[in-house]
Amino acid sequence: MEQLLYMVSFIAKCLLPVLGVVLLVYIILFVKELIITLKEVTKTLSTVDEQVKKLDAPLKTAEDLSHTVDQLHEGAKQTCKKVVDNTKESVSNIRSFVNENKGSWKEAIHLKMEGLKNRVKEDPSNESES
Repeated sequence: MEQLLYMVSFIAKCLLPVLGVVLLVYIILFVKELIITLKEVTKTLSTVDEQVKKLDAPLKTAEDLSHTVDQLHEGAKQTCKKVVDNTKESVSNIRSFVNENKGSWKEAIHLKMEGLKNRVKEDPSNESES
């Protein structure tokens, strides 16, 4: 049994440095790939940053255009509201004027109608045409 343990110990002493070297090689390869990947990521991020900077001007233009459209919409809305308010006020003024002068309007219309009836009766050319 002692010989078996001695042999396992001897094999372990020989294999452990070899396994350590293999593991170290794998770690070195991993770190190398990691460095290459990080360099590519840095280049990609630089490219993305440049492309985003190129988009700043068109996005600024779109933002300005959006604000202009908002201002036009607000102005049109206020103008329409003023037109409606002025129209309501004018109709209200006309209605109150008509209500105040209702009797005189009826008389004026009645006299006008009487005048037209009299003219039709007096004008012989209307009778020949019909």
